[in-house]
Amino acid sequence: MFEKYTESAVAAITSAQDISKLMKHNRVYPEHILLGLYQIKYGICAKLFNLYKVNYNELKQEVQRILYPNRVLNPAGNLLFARESREIFRKISHLLDESCNPSVLPEHIFLALLSENESVTKLLGLKGFDINNAKNVLTKLLIKPVSSKSVHPEEYDAETENMPSRILTMLDEDKTKAIFENALAKLSTTGYEILGTEQIVQSILDSNSELKNVMQSFGITLENYNDKLNNIKSRKDEFCGRQIIFTPNAFKSVLLGIETAKEHGSAELKPEHILLGILKNRSGIAYNLIKSFNIDEKDLSNVILKSLEHEINETLVILRFAKEEALKFGTNIVGSEMILLGIIIESYGVGARTLEKLGITLNDARNEVRKIIKNGDRDFDSDPGFSKRAKKVLEIAWENAQKYNKTSINSEDLLIGIISQKSCVAMQVLINLGADTIEIKQGILNELAKTNQ
Repeated sequence: MFEKYTESAVAAITSAQDISKLMKHNRVYPEHILLGLYQIKYGICAKLFNLYKVNYNELKQEVQRILYPNRVLNPAGNLLFARESREIFRKISHLLDESCNPSVLPEHIFLALLSENESVTKLLGLKGFDINNAKNVLTKLLIKPVSSKSVHPEEYDAETENMPSRILTMLDEDKTKAIFENALAKLSTTGYEILGTEQIVQSILDSNSELKNVMQSFGITLENYNDKLNNIKSRKDEFCGRQIIFTPNAFKSVLLGIETAKEHGSAELKPEHILLGILKNRSGIAYNLIKSFNIDEKDLSNVILKSLEHEINETLVILRFAKEEALKFGTNIVGSEMILLGIIIESYGVGARTLEKLGITLNDARNEVRKIIKNGDRDFDSDPGFSKRAKKVLEIAWENAQKYNKTSINSEDLLIGIISQKSCVAMQVLINLGADTIEIKQGILNELAKTNQ
């Protein structure tokens, strides 16, 4: 009977049964279910009780008074649902059909109680509860069609995004700043005015860094790189559009490097990220020179990535979980909703603890995602890509981490990114589960305060 009920909805019914037993009643009545809903300390139901200042103990005393004649236990010892409660369950089933919703939420139960049971509405009315307003709120939340489109609502775009607003600040990171200053110095000796990828890689090879050692292990040294560079007679490979401070390929490579940093949970732009951006761009003088060493750029990329992953962080773990969830759903697109699931699965971070306090469980969140994102039937070998909204979530998370001078993006930064995108799928999931941006922000602050104690 309750297989379509979310964990929180089942908890409300279970509480109702326990309350009936404690009151020594012979049936579970709608009034018990009302008290069971009060036990859910989060979501729209709790907000409505708080809004109208409904006191649990006073409500319980009133229920005990109303149901006093039915206090004798059933002789067989079985606790059954009263006829009035079974009518509530039928109403819930109708509401489920009207909302095209596969799962019963506590809000469905509350709306059914307010719509079908006169005793409950009279009881709440005596406590100053606005029945009509509450029904309107619950109806707007629940009775809405779900799109039947099979296309992911967060359009995937594999092309590089526009320049992030803080790119110039990012280039001032200590480690990266030294690379660019050295690259500019090398540029001044060439007679060129625009920085290209070849000067960036030349500067990396001229640095005292682990990244330099990685490239040398592939046979790319400053000396033999310079030998090849000196044979380059034209920079036409660097230009694929209009001239800017960087050559277009250098600019695009830096953007791809920033994207790589975000996807690995770093709030810093490192030379490793830029080199990965050059390799990902697959274009330009530096890329062509690296290829001329007859190495597999994928192997080089993997070695660089492994060196970065020694500094493992929350976001890297979360995004791995997010990609796994996407593949389980039969899609190769990681939307904001998959990042949300990743935050919950990670379970230890501030983001996960905040959601747990709000009663957001993994099963309920997955069910809500499934309503919006239809399960695919394909297996994918390639690494899933991020939707445009997911990339925006990462961008906001990056900016939030930098705002507080953090070196890595944390789960709370990702959660801030999600709630900043009010129309993203993850936010729809949270709203459907009864959470809102104000209490999520406050929850994050509360958890951070505990962590810093």
